[in-house]
Amino acid sequence: MAISRAYFMARQICQNEEFFLRHNIMIGVNPDITVTGNSIGAAAMLSIVSLAKQRPARFDSIVTGAVEHNGDIEGVGEIIPKVEGAVQHGLQRIIIPMLNGQEVADMAGIEIVPIVGCQEVVDEMMC
Repeated sequence: MAISRAYFMARQICQNEEFFLRHNIMIGVNPDITVTGNSIGAAAMLSIVSLAKQRPARFDSIVTGAVEHNGDIEGVGEIIPKVEGAVQHGLQRIIIPMLNGQEVADMAGIEIVPIVGCQEVVDEMMC
């Protein structure tokens, strides 16, 4: 469900129907990584937009969030370990759902950018 919503929102944001008709897009996840829940949705959506627009995403940042059918980014579980992991990997920023903002507001070592929608993810992450 997370990937299909991500694909749907990426198509809406890109407004490049020809690209999506010409390309069969597949999203793969490293088999050593366990993915549970919908928190991969925002990252998957961003990856598809980056591919369709042929523009890279920022390399110093990471994003997490569940993509809803209306384009909202919903909160995710385990936000504290996700932020800690971003810090441990030397990232400078993490884009998170606004709904998770209070949980990590006081964490140090990384810029935390709360967002509410898919377009904000693209605006914050595209080079």
